[in-house]
Amino acid sequence: MKLLKKMILAGVFSYVLAGSTFPCVAKTPNLHITEPTSQLSPKADKLEWKFKMINGQWYRRLYNATQNKWIGDWEPV
Repeated sequence: MKLLKKMILAGVFSYVLAGSTFPCVAKTPNLHITEPTSQLSPKADKLEWKFKMINGQWYRRLYNATQNKWIGDWEPV
């Protein structure tokens, strides 16, 4: 019985010792980082109401800030 325990202990010890002599090498993955090739463009127009006073009355007009264009005519508020 003692001989069996000694053999098992020697086998485990040699297995651990042999396993520690071979280092485990971890390879890093090859990552290719690419630069964006195009600029971001807005999908929706940015619309703003512009106000002004004419002869004591307020008027408003819709302005497309994305395309720098007026939309519609001046209308009283």
